[in-house]
Amino acid sequence: MSGTPAFARLRDDVDDGAADMRRAGADDGDDDDGLSDAASAEVRAAFEMELEVQRGEGCARPCACCNACLPRSARMACARATREWGPVARRQLALALPISVTYVSGYGLNLISILFVGRLGAADLAASSLASMLTNVTGFSVAIGLLTALDTLGAQAFGAGNLPRVGYVVQRALLIVTLFIVPVSVLWWFTTPALIALKQPPEVAEMSGQFARLLIPGAAPLLWSEVGKRFLSSQGIVRPMLYVSLLVNALHPIWCWLFIYHLELGFAGAAIAMDVSYSLLCLFLAAYILCFSPHVPGTWPGWSWREALSGWGEFLKLGVPGAAMLSLEWWAFELCVLVAGALGTASLAAHNVLATLVVISFMLPLGQSVAAGTLVGQFLGAGDTRSARKVAAFAVTVGTAVSTLAATVYVCLGRLVPRAFTDDVGVDDRVTQLLPTVCFFIVLDAVQGIAQGVLRGAGRQALGAAITIFAYWCISLPAATVLAHAAGLGLPGLWWGETSGYIIVVVVYYVVLQRLDWEGASEVARKRALESARGDEKAMLGGDDDGDGADDGRVDVELEG
Repeated sequence: MSGTPAFARLRDDVDDGAADMRRAGADDGDDDDGLSDAASAEVRAAFEMELEVQRGEGCARPCACCNACLPRSARMACARATREWGPVARRQLALALPISVTYVSGYGLNLISILFVGRLGAADLAASSLASMLTNVTGFSVAIGLLTALDTLGAQAFGAGNLPRVGYVVQRALLIVTLFIVPVSVLWWFTTPALIALKQPPEVAEMSGQFARLLIPGAAPLLWSEVGKRFLSSQGIVRPMLYVSLLVNALHPIWCWLFIYHLELGFAGAAIAMDVSYSLLCLFLAAYILCFSPHVPGTWPGWSWREALSGWGEFLKLGVPGAAMLSLEWWAFELCVLVAGALGTASLAAHNVLATLVVISFMLPLGQSVAAGTLVGQFLGAGDTRSARKVAAFAVTVGTAVSTLAATVYVCLGRLVPRAFTDDVGVDDRVTQLLPTVCFFIVLDAVQGIAQGVLRGAGRQALGAAITIFAYWCISLPAATVLAHAAGLGLPGLWWGETSGYIIVVVVYYVVLQRLDWEGASEVARKRALESARGDEKAMLGGDDDGDGADDGRVDVELEG
C-alpha cells in the first residue's frame, strides 16, 4: 500500500504538517527538535493506521507473520488478531503448558507403580487398581475439589491486589485438608470389610484394604503439596511445581524397585513407594519456596492462627460445590467400570484401554482449564472483565483444537492403538470399533473440563455442581447402564450413553458461558477481596483503616495491547 500514489500524497501531507509544527516551535523559541520529531512519527503512525482501517487493504507496517503473498485484507486481519489475542495467548500458554506437564508427571507416578505391580501377578494388579480407584473416589477427588475454593479466592485476591489474603487463604486450606484426612483415613482403614460387604472376592478385598491402609501416611503430604501448588499458581507461577514433579517422577522407579524387589516387600512395597514420592513432592516444593522465594512479595504475610481459623464459611461455600463438581463427575466415570465389568472380561479390558486414552488425552486440556481458572480469577479480581472473556474464549478454542488433533491421531492409527496395550484379539476388535465414538467423547471432555475451569475462576462452583449432577447422574450414567444391559448393546451402548451426557454438558456450558454475568462476577470478586483487605490491614496494624489501602496495592494484571 505504501507504494500507491494516493498513499504517497497523503504521506507527504503528514510530513508537511510535521514540518510546520517544527517551524512553529522554532519561531516560539522551542528548540526541542526531538519532541517535534516524535510528534511527527506519532502523527504518521496514527495516520497510516487510520488509512488502513478505512480502506481495509492491509498492514501499513506488516507484522512478522505477514508477507507479500497474502492479500492486504488478510495482512490487516492478521495484525489485528495479533494485537487483540497475542497477549492472551502468551499468558495462557505460558501457564497451561507447564501445568499440563505437571499433571502428566502426576499421572506418571500411578502408571509407574502399575507397571511394577503388574509383574507380580494378576491378583496384585487387580487389588492395587481397585484400591487406587477407591482412594481416589473417597479421598483425593473430594479434597482436590475442596481446594477449588483456593483457586478462586487466591487468584481473585491476587488480581485485586490484596496480597496478604492470598497467604491467609492458603493457611485456611492447609488446616481444612488436614482435618479432612482424619475421617478419610478411618474410611481407608476399613476398606477390607467394606469391599467384602460389596461382594468382592475375599483375597482381592484383603489386598486392596492393605494397599489403602498403607497409603494413609502419604495422603496428607500429597494434599499439602496441592495447596502449595495452588499458592503459586494463583499468582501465575507454575514452574517450581513442574521442576519438583519431574524430579519426583525420575526418582519414583528407584523407590518401586527398592521396596518391591530389593527389600522384597512385594505388593505392599508399591504403596510405600507412593508414600515416599508423595512426601517428597511436599518436601521438595516447600524447600524450593523457602530457598528461592518464587512467590510475589507480600503474598505470605506469616502464619496467623487468627486468620487461619477464620473465613472457613466463605471457603467451604465455594469448596463444597467444587468438591461436588469434581468428585461427582469422577465417581460417575469410575462407576462405568462396574457397568463394563458386568459385560465380561474382554469388555472390561477394552473399557480400561479406552478410559486410559481419555485420561491421557485430557492432560493438555486440563492445563488449559487450570490456567483459565487462574487468569479468569485474576482478571475478575482486577475488574478487567474484557480480558477474562478473552481468556475463556481462547482456552475453549485451544482445548478443542488440541483434543480434536489427538482424536484424529487415534482414529488414523486405528488398530495400532489397542495393540499398544494388549495382544488379545477380542479386546483389539472392541477398542477399534469404539475408537470414533471415544474420540468424539475426548473432544467433549476437553470442552467441559475447560468450562469448569472458567466457572471456578468466576467463583461459580455451585452452578458447575448442579450441571454435573443433572448431566452425569441423571442422564449419562443411567443411559450408559440402560443401553449396555437393558438394550443389549454391550460396551458400545455404555460409551454411547456416556457420550450423550457429555453432549448435554457441553451445550449447557456453552449457554452458561454466553450468558455469564462477567461484570457481576467481577463485582463480587472485588468486593470479597476488598472487604477482606480491610480486615487484613486491621489484623496486621492493630488499628482502623479508611478502606482505601487495598486499591493502592492492586496488582496490574491487565493485558498489553
